[in-house]
Amino acid sequence: MGVRDFLVKTGVFSVESSSGDKPPTKESFSFEGSEPDSAAPPTETPKKKTTPLDWSLDDVFEAAHIEHGKNTADAVLQIRDNIVSKAPGIPQDQVLILIRAMESADPSWDEACVLEDAKKRIAALSKFVQFIDKDASARAEAANNAFVATKSANDTRIQELDGQIAALQAEKERVAAETGGAKAQSEAETQTAKSLAEGKKQSVQASIAKYQGLLSFYGVK
Repeated sequence: MGVRDFLVKTGVFSVESSSGDKPPTKESFSFEGSEPDSAAPPTETPKKKTTPLDWSLDDVFEAAHIEHGKNTADAVLQIRDNIVSKAPGIPQDQVLILIRAMESADPSWDEACVLEDAKKRIAALSKFVQFIDKDASARAEAANNAFVATKSANDTRIQELDGQIAALQAEKERVAAETGGAKAQSEAETQTAKSLAEGKKQSVQASIAKYQGLLSFYGVK
């Protein structure tokens, strides 16, 4: 079975019309699920994200001006996964041959653009990891500063209450409890920031590995 027949049989390409033994043309083939309209980014404005820990990967790519659609790493990854799902066990070198055959059938596809897009995504995500660490540190610092300020103010208040009559003892205990609450909140927020950062970094690192895998798949170091 030739490359063309395999692609048609597995449904990776769709053939609209063909005449005799003439070679396929751009008009007779299309990439399933990768037309520009189907890959276009949403038109709705996303909700405002205040810090990196609130961002999704799409937010990162949007901030880096990396577009969706044809000639992107995501589009090729989707096509590759489609081939593998329809032909389990197919060697990767054969998958690459099929993808390149598909690209050659559609002049608007450019392998160099796909590889460059993958590199841009890796660079953007790698830089984003640094922002995640800075964001987590900033949140932890802000929480600690709030605790220090609260403790400092309340320690002074406690000293004043110690010099007053016994009737003020209840107020002294309330303020001391507030200090303890501020400390507990600071520790909880710091731990939350660390946990969020670790989870986000693992997610981003997994995405980096995915795009690096695509580069390795193409033989690019």
